Amino acid sequence: MTKGEAKKQALRWLDEATLNGQTAGIELTADYTDKFDYFLWNVLVFIAAIFKIEKRMKADAETGEKKGGYYSFKMPEDFMELERINMYTADTVTQLYGYIKESDNTFLIPKSVIDNEDIAVEFIYYAMPKEISYDAPDSTELEILPKAIQLVPLRLAIEATAGSDETNAISAYLEGKFSSMVNTLLGDEAGAFNITVERVYAQ
Repeated sequence: MTKGEAKKQALRWLDEATLNGQTAGIELTADYTDKFDYFLWNVLVFIAAIFKIEKRMKADAETGEKKGGYYSFKMPEDFMELERINMYTADTVTQLYGYIKESDNTFLIPKSVIDNEDIAVEFIYYAMPKEISYDAPDSTELEILPKAIQLVPLRLAIEATAGSDETNAISAYLEGKFSSMVNTLLGDEAGAFNITVERVYAQ
């Protein structure tokens, strides 16, 4: 999904709800589109905290820094949370537990593990999505798990209508839809999903 596609689908969530079925004028559409540009990055981070983007980083003597009996490894800029550290041999995969968290994004692994030529070590971590600036082109691709794509425009619609007396009811309703969709996706082991847009009218 591109930035432009996310904004277009977010408007589909909002147009009938906020206009009681009337066609959106250029002024209102422009106002929401501007809000979408500013909210998009936070929306991606919000969704990535639920549907985590898994990435991997190799750990060896060349990429680490010696500190006493350990090697220190600083995680990439997109690091959000450590999932696990794996050790690989020719025929086994085991999880490494004997590490130390030095800081929020730096970890220490025993020198004896890193210097063992028969063992390969890899960090498996959850990543922040690629940052999208407010003025990024609409053709910019969004980094998000495929099964969570449909949540992006809905979340944009929620953020754009939150905090206003005129649209708080719409935001609250869409928040309920968002929670329902998240629960469905989390419980969907097969990962199949459909993109649906409902008509919502303000009372």
